[in-house]
Amino acid sequence: MVQAARDSLTDVRFGPPVRVGFAEVSGPDDLAALAGWPPERFPGPDLVAVLSVDLVDQLASALEALRRVLHEIVCCDGSAGASDQVPSGFDLATRALELGMGEDLVSTVPTAEGAVDHAVRSVAVGDSGWSGRNVLVVGSAAVVGRVRDHLGGRSPESV
Repeated sequence: MVQAARDSLTDVRFGPPVRVGFAEVSGPDDLAALAGWPPERFPGPDLVAVLSVDLVDQLASALEALRRVLHEIVCCDGSAGASDQVPSGFDLATRALELGMGEDLVSTVPTAEGAVDHAVRSVAVGDSGWSGRNVLVVGSAAVVGRVRDHLGGRSPESV
């Protein structure tokens, strides 16, 4: 499982200076592979992570795995969307705050597609006064697939 997650850490160049990486997570063991992110081909230590609510039960592990490089998170609804029975991106953001993420480092955007757009814009314009260049989308295969399609279905670029 860990090797499978490590192999799925792929990237798409989204115009300079932003790179978008993807990590499909299907269980707790997959999160261990994130501890080594970013790979050498992603310059710079800081990243904005787009986290799907599909990770709500694994959020503490995801934050711990990315803590070394994490600057900000953008929380979004999962593959099933939000409903009375299914948590929302807002629920995930609330949990992140409970786990100690600062208010100014957590945002919520309802859809995964909107969340990646928000993250890319934040990184591209440097509106938060930092110099990160990476966005990592972490979620189920369904969420990661939707974001890939949204970005034009581009296949990972070899860097």
